[in-house]
Amino acid sequence: MAPSLFALTGQSNISNSKNPIATIEYASSLGYHTLLDAAALVPTSVFSLSDNPVDAMAVSFYKMFGFPTGVGALVVKKSFLAQLKRPWFAGGNVDVVQVPGTIVTRAHDLHEQFEVVVSCPHPISDHLISGKQDGTINYLTLPAVTDGLRFLSAYLPFLPLRLSSLINYLTSSLSLLRHDTTATPVVRILSRMPGRRLKSVGGQADTGSIVSLIFLSVSSIPSYLQVIHKPMLVLHIYSLLAR
Repeated sequence: MAPSLFALTGQSNISNSKNPIATIEYASSLGYHTLLDAAALVPTSVFSLSDNPVDAMAVSFYKMFGFPTGVGALVVKKSFLAQLKRPWFAGGNVDVVQVPGTIVTRAHDLHEQFEVVVSCPHPISDHLISGKQDGTINYLTLPAVTDGLRFLSAYLPFLPLRLSSLINYLTSSLSLLRHDTTATPVVRILSRMPGRRLKSVGGQADTGSIVSLIFLSVSSIPSYLQVIHKPMLVLHIYSLLAR
């Protein structure tokens, strides 16, 4: 088969579901290259590339520990990176560019072609960390990544248990909210809820720790549907947000 890529979201920001990693293993067995979007998964879940080998994995440091803003990484196998071809170039991707003209000499090394801006100090098998981007990011904030990873590594084993307790408390409290006049629910939870509550350190939840919900009116109609029919209210809300 022609070179193909199978991409999977590890955890949904909307449904709160964790997709089965076994899907990636199956795709790999069929000859697909595999990419895991782990931006929402790794901040609160332990994930091992040794146990779950993928060709590439995208992460967001901002989502993992809140700083630096807008900085993430592509953890990619060198063998997979060598097969990627960029049809465009920018920044440090080239050695020579003729302007005006058609002569372009791309950078020789792979990490220069893809502008690898963060190197992994402890290589994980055949993986390296790359920042595949155009232009220059705020590189002065990159040292904060090391401190953030060190901080998260210390607390990550405890996070699933803590978050499981918080999610259980939040969703239970929201479900008890009722309108005074009709006793109908105030909130409808849309995201998938955990199938079980964790009881000990080291356990892994079967869902994420995100709660998606809508607020209901007294007649059990989602509030946003009523706002659509009240343009003056929309303007009032917008003005408050703009202050």
